[in-house]
Amino acid sequence: MSAESEQDVTSRVAPAQTMRIWSVVLAVIDGPSRGARAAVGSEIARIGTADGNDLVLTDRTVSRFHCELLVRGNTILIRDCGSTNGTLIDGVRVREAEIPPGTLVRIGGSAFRVELGDEPAFVEVSGRSHFGELVGASVEMRRVYAILERLALTDATVLVQGETGTGKDVLARSLHAASPRAAQPFVAVDCGA
Repeated sequence: MSAESEQDVTSRVAPAQTMRIWSVVLAVIDGPSRGARAAVGSEIARIGTADGNDLVLTDRTVSRFHCELLVRGNTILIRDCGSTNGTLIDGVRVREAEIPPGTLVRIGGSAFRVELGDEPAFVEVSGRSHFGELVGASVEMRRVYAILERLALTDATVLVQGETGTGKDVLARSLHAASPRAAQPFVAVDCGA
């Protein structure tokens, strides 16, 4: 191939609409990492001992990927990620729970408080109620549409993961139809088969 046909192309993508969400601060108040703080300005925060988590703890009784916090508008959810020692709120082990700001969460031998941040955070949402064959106007679907709108403008290869029956093929076909390659053949590759 010639150097001309292998040139990199950079495209500017217009920003999507945004939705205001709470920003949260995770403040460790008990355990080996006491005093640590993590400000979360996105819709998901991961907590555990593995590098790459938003809040990295040094507590040996905390799992690598222990739990995650999901901020959806003005709602905060905490979800245990299959940890060994569990995620406890008010002494009760939870898999997933909606929690108010100020909640004390205990994981392993550590505890952290979920506090509101000083400034709100913003996440991208689409103005659409559908994208190709996908239909839904919930905030979660509009967040997915915003991602798909941006991806459709690129030449990126996309891997769609999910459980059986969740609509991965519908999403892939809708993304293909919205892309500059829509006139080209669509080939789905089932990586789980």
